[in-house]
Amino acid sequence: MRMIHSKYITLSWILLIVSALCMYNGFYNHIWFVLAALFLGLYIFVHIKFLRCPHCGKFVNLDRLTYARKHKYFCNFCGNEIKVE
Repeated sequence: MRMIHSKYITLSWILLIVSALCMYNGFYNHIWFVLAALFLGLYIFVHIKFLRCPHCGKFVNLDRLTYARKHKYFCNFCGNEIKVE
């Protein structure tokens, strides 16, 4: 059975938080905007590559995948259960 790994969900949250912090610091020192773009690009790469429905391949929101860690969650497109390992 195909599953989504929990480590990619955690990595995505970390990348988003670090990107937001870099954007905030970018208003004071503009070099931080470059780092924010880098971390945001890495988040997009992880989201496109690893955080899709394992059955139909459609995108699933990060907050819904976080919910799916502890609860049953079904894909909005194909209706199959998304399991997080």
